[in-house]
Amino acid sequence: MMMRAALWVFAGKLGNQVITLGIVMILARLLTPQDFGVVAASQVILTLSQVVVRFGIGAYLIQAEALTPRIVGTAQTLMLTVALLISVILFSFAGPIGDAINVPELVQIMPILLASFMLSAAINPSASLLSRDMDFKFLAQTEISSQAIGYGGVAVALAALGFGFWALILGTLAQTLMRAVLVFWRMPVWPNHSMTMSEIKPMLRFGGGVFLAQLMSNTAQRVDNLVITSVMGPAALGFYGRAYSLMEISNKLIGSVFRETLFSGFSKKRREGQGHGRDSMFLMAHAFAAFLILPIMALMWLLAEEIVWVILGPKWDAAVPVLEILALGMYFRLGYKVSGTFILSEGAVYSLALRNLAYAVLVAAGALIGSRWGLPGVAWGVFGALVIHFVSMTTTALNFSGSQWRAYGKTASPFLIAGNLAWALAYGVQKGLDEMPTLSALAAAATFAAVYSAGLFITRRHHAVQVVAIRIAKSQWPNRTIRQVE
Repeated sequence: MMMRAALWVFAGKLGNQVITLGIVMILARLLTPQDFGVVAASQVILTLSQVVVRFGIGAYLIQAEALTPRIVGTAQTLMLTVALLISVILFSFAGPIGDAINVPELVQIMPILLASFMLSAAINPSASLLSRDMDFKFLAQTEISSQAIGYGGVAVALAALGFGFWALILGTLAQTLMRAVLVFWRMPVWPNHSMTMSEIKPMLRFGGGVFLAQLMSNTAQRVDNLVITSVMGPAALGFYGRAYSLMEISNKLIGSVFRETLFSGFSKKRREGQGHGRDSMFLMAHAFAAFLILPIMALMWLLAEEIVWVILGPKWDAAVPVLEILALGMYFRLGYKVSGTFILSEGAVYSLALRNLAYAVLVAAGALIGSRWGLPGVAWGVFGALVIHFVSMTTTALNFSGSQWRAYGKTASPFLIAGNLAWALAYGVQKGLDEMPTLSALAAAATFAAVYSAGLFITRRHHAVQVVAIRIAKSQWPNRTIRQVE
């Protein structure tokens, strides 16, 4: 069941990313870096606010041992109450916030952002119950249709009509509205007007830790944007944001599959009393993540210039070095997400929050220090913070699973060895054909695919390779005793 759920999540995320990529290719040619920068800076506030209003309530509904209509209604009431309170606060301080992040347009944008915010809060319990029931097929269909029709149709049409950054803002609102209607139709949840402390306490206890963990995680993912727009302005953030989005496409796709299916699956196993085998499942998840992300990581680094030119166009050249640096961190980024999902499934929400807080501080410090050397410096600062966070999260997850770094290394080493070898050879081929850009890109991609596949075959089947080597050796030295090493 978990595998089928994972396939549906993967299909939904893949379809969403393919549609998003097509939309970005169009919008990048209709809008300016300034337009994207204004929206990216504005959405920092919205993203952080969504974490606040959720308060881990959705995660509680997924992992709770038993649910009643009253508990679900209480969750909805809490969501709407906090969302309304935050909306009033943000609307009142839109001007000062806009001045602080160097985006004066925020005053005009804020009402539309808050409308999307309230809709997202209203359907969060419904979407969480669908995840609890592992109805990922419907969620995938909803995500794809709302992205294609709601966001894509509206944003592209308005951008073509010259609406500038408003095309992105109104497209997001249309997407959120369409998704809200579909999810609520499938799983309607109504507020409970008479709440009791016995219903609220466990929700706040677990949800408080999840809230802190999500808040710190989202802060870490957005604080570099605040540093850039404050120090360099929205245009610079436009270049950085587009490079980050290209890098994050595959991480969001694969990371979402692991996060949603593993958390729901582990929670379901816990409710059913099937908690055995956690260490092997954790290591297998990391190995599968390495298998998927290493080729994408290498090819994005090798072909960064071609990717930017094809997807964004020639006016986005400044995004190329940023994409190259950010691509180097894709393995670590996906790895810490897998570890974080495992920690969350174990209920260690406050331990997770503490590590995400440290990560946010590291990202802010790295981005601020690196800003002295421009956007590439910011990217290197974020990369350093990412590696440290990966080590911290994976160490914690290994401790909870009862495993060790030695076991992790043994599981991941075939993919790391094959990936790095293929990467080095592909880079050599690319440089050797540097005078023929199109041919060098194709040759580098083909070389990586061939060497990576061969490398995995060899490292994953070392016993078979050893048998072949022994037979060759015996044919050369028939009188010599050759012992197979176990």
